[in-house]
Amino acid sequence: NGWQIAEQVGNENPYRVQHLLGRAQWDAEKLCQEVRQYGVEGLSEPGNIVAVDETGFLKQGNQSVGVQVQYYGTTGHLENCQVGVFLSYITGKGHTLIDRRLYLPKSWADDSDKRCKAGVPKTTKFATKAQLAQQMLQSAWDAGIRSAWVVADEVYGNDGGFWWWLEKTGQQPYVLTVNKKTVRGNWLALLPS
Repeated sequence: NGWQIAEQVGNENPYRVQHLLGRAQWDAEKLCQEVRQYGVEGLSEPGNIVAVDETGFLKQGNQSVGVQVQYYGTTGHLENCQVGVFLSYITGKGHTLIDRRLYLPKSWADDSDKRCKAGVPKTTKFATKAQLAQQMLQSAWDAGIRSAWVVADEVYGNDGGFWWWLEKTGQQPYVLTVNKKTVRGNWLALLPS
């Protein structure tokens, strides 16, 4: 929280941290790129891994961007929450977050009143979690970041379009979890038509 961050940087109170996070104007994408580059440079070593995963954020109301009743991995149930998709860079030296995307459910993407009220840019379109992962991986690759492996859980492994995209790159080894009901012969059914 703000107090802990302020303490770490030597501030007596959290006011400057709160200003930075809540009121200051800054380019989130540029900051993300700088943090990514800094983290990768500090942690880089052979055998690195880029991991894709999502997490939910419980919410009480319905005004936060993307909030709705949806699967919440922490409880394994449907909950009122937001979901973020994250990209992490992992080596033997440590790990760091290198990208993030907020999942905008189709109900939000298709509701212009909700989008307008919450300030969702018109350029933001619906994308599945796997498509968000693909965008983040492509962004990392465009920045020159390569890894020995890309790993992800069954949300991504069950999406034939995602692993087929990874396969088509021909350059990136990957390990994806698939649903236990998926048998080898059924993998072809996951391919996009």
